[in-house]
Amino acid sequence: MSERPSSTSVAEPFPSPPQPHFIRAQQKDELYLQQLTEACHDAVRRVLGPRGALRWASETRALAQLLYYALTTGAGLQTLGEEYCDMVQVTGPLGSAALPGLPRRGLLVLLQALGPYLADRLATGGGDDEDDGFAAWQAAQAAAQRERHAAQHAAQREQRAAEQQAKPVPPQRLLLRRLAAAAQQLAGEGRRLAAAAAARPLLSQRLPAAAAFLRAHGATLLRVHLALFYIFGVFYQPSKRATGVRYVFLGHSLEGRPSYHVLGLLLCTQLGISGLQWVARRYGTAANPLAALLTGGGGAAQGAAGGRRHAALLSHDGKLLGEGGEWPAAGEGVAAAATPGGEVAAGRRKCPLCLSTRAHPTATPCGHVFCWQCITEWGAQKPECPLCRAEFAPSSLICLHHADF
Repeated sequence: MSERPSSTSVAEPFPSPPQPHFIRAQQKDELYLQQLTEACHDAVRRVLGPRGALRWASETRALAQLLYYALTTGAGLQTLGEEYCDMVQVTGPLGSAALPGLPRRGLLVLLQALGPYLADRLATGGGDDEDDGFAAWQAAQAAAQRERHAAQHAAQREQRAAEQQAKPVPPQRLLLRRLAAAAQQLAGEGRRLAAAAAARPLLSQRLPAAAAFLRAHGATLLRVHLALFYIFGVFYQPSKRATGVRYVFLGHSLEGRPSYHVLGLLLCTQLGISGLQWVARRYGTAANPLAALLTGGGGAAQGAAGGRRHAALLSHDGKLLGEGGEWPAAGEGVAAAATPGGEVAAGRRKCPLCLSTRAHPTATPCGHVFCWQCITEWGAQKPECPLCRAEFAPSSLICLHHADF
């Protein structure tokens, strides 16, 4: 670690570092962070024992990151990765860059140390996978709007009461008005206390909504951030973008600086296609041909119209599922098809490995269907079908959604 220049301003023409330097500095910092984390983990294991160290493993890593960045960035020094790549943190536009002040450095340290920990806790927080946070967010917005309307009506009533008090009135009516004003004041105090009590449920509605949104779309936001870095080459870490801290390069500039612009354009194209698919799934209808094309919903109908069939699916006894007749209607399920004796063919639902009802049915390339967990664990030990011994790769397994056979 080396100290930064003593002056508070960095003269441009110091250029921005080449994009590979960002990644190389981050990798160096990760290497030293891993060593510090192992040392902290060893200290925690000596104090709390192996079980306690395993329980607090993520908190130990967050503590190691906090120590590393507090002793480098927080103290106004370069990190080991930044020193290795001749990079210095600055803020401000080009031509008037300055070293970040203590408040900005403190915020950056907190984001770098606690950001990954909070993201990990958010990712493992559970919740409904289908909920993307919009429904809860809209409910919170509606509650806030009702609260604003109630406050406006209360202000209008108070204004009308003040206007009426300004007019000359007899003493008896004045006494009644004073009593009414005292009652209104008590009612206003009650409304204020009720609003303060309602703010806590409102906050409890907004936080789960934001958490659900980040859990559903956090990966997409990170891909957008990465695409912006590939194109512009300024902010590689989300914490740097949030605090406005960028880098200048103090080393020798080389001709033909490498760039990741092509990767950025490809990632933007992928994000655009994913966004169109999301819009089509959320707002499209089955009658919309564009929505069907984007979501892939028209593939089955086109295959049926052209006389093409999907890959054969075999039961545990080797028989073709749906053989000898039409597939059951949607919602009935193949396993619910009645046998000649009138009983439901429940045996087709069972996994040949665990002999229980299949959970998340998954087909191998040879057509046999198992539980997802059963066949993936089997394939990790022996990559071949348990029934016909046909070899398969784990990436060739197909999870059969919306199927009941």
